[in-house]
Amino acid sequence: SLFENLYLNIFAPASLDSTALKPVYVHIHGGNFLEGTSTDDLYDGSYLARKGVIVVTVEYRDNAFGFASVEGKTNFGIEDQILALKFVRDHIKSFGGDPTNVTVGGDGSGNVCVTSLFYNAEAKNLFNKAIINEQTIFNKCDYFTPNESVSDATERIFEDLDLKDATSKQIYEANENGESFKFKNSLYPSFDGTVVKSTNENEIAKQLKPFSEYDVLIGFSRQYVKDFFEKEVYIKSETYDDDIEETFNYGMLTPLYNIAKFAKTAYMFKLDVDNIKIPTQNRFVSIETPFIFNNWNSLDGEQVSAEAYGIGDKLSDIFVNFISGKNVRTPIIEMPKFKTDANEGNYVSITSDGKFQKSEFTQEEKDITTCDYLFEDNYSIEAE
Repeated sequence: SLFENLYLNIFAPASLDSTALKPVYVHIHGGNFLEGTSTDDLYDGSYLARKGVIVVTVEYRDNAFGFASVEGKTNFGIEDQILALKFVRDHIKSFGGDPTNVTVGGDGSGNVCVTSLFYNAEAKNLFNKAIINEQTIFNKCDYFTPNESVSDATERIFEDLDLKDATSKQIYEANENGESFKFKNSLYPSFDGTVVKSTNENEIAKQLKPFSEYDVLIGFSRQYVKDFFEKEVYIKSETYDDDIEETFNYGMLTPLYNIAKFAKTAYMFKLDVDNIKIPTQNRFVSIETPFIFNNWNSLDGEQVSAEAYGIGDKLSDIFVNFISGKNVRTPIIEMPKFKTDANEGNYVSITSDGKFQKSEFTQEEKDITTCDYLFEDNYSIEAE
């Protein structure tokens, strides 16, 4: 039905032991806030459950229903996710999960939601660790014009799509029929001053202070940016390759590097797997997602290489160990803790041939990620 969004799915080991509660992973699905559902086979948590993790996948309102401005309110999708986290706090013990050991993560645009949760006082007490892959709330600010409020963006977009006086059902049907709120006409989580409250600071250390209380595992990949560009989102031009590089450096790497810098403890990994075909091109999901859930059979029956399966097994170990609170490692390498002055590697590089090796950011990359702030406090976005 139209608003059948408030449900979640729980994957648990076949045998439950209430005396030995297991760590919990709450996953927020991606889809560029246009599509996607937690019931997609891609998010089947059975593989992780067999490794001893209680997996919770969350449904939430997206697009206009989740992030338009309605009578001065927005971020309804974020409120749905907070409600799911409250359910986990109150009931996950019945499924063998430990409510005091909850990790929240996402894929694609779900990571925008994950980073938004750090700026909600209520949500901050509902999880202990976070996994962030590629996207953050900071690199979504450019979908609004400078100094445009969410209410202004909502009015502009609805006028553009001739839906200003439409009913909820008409908006839903327009979206289902392809008259979608796509890209520049998309609505996303934003600093609204109520559900997602900014720090009222223009200094990066203070803007990222909410991350200082948490351990984070961060993944990034240049291939994700390239795949996104190739989804017929952008017309190829003379600056196409430069645009990809700029988006990777400033839209992805800069916010992720700085989150790692100011987090309590951070681990980072980079997927350098350009030579492996990852059959996610028709979905707005993170490159890591099929590796982590190991649900390759859900990806339209495309051929998956042995290298991909091998990487998936090891990368999944990293996730399970982080979620469990153990040493973050695979059988062949222990993840280094991120330090800006590290000389023994400050992230793990994962290559197409299945190698996991400690790597360091170059001085050029460090210079690129140096900035005074990730957003101007009046940039996007407090609701009027």
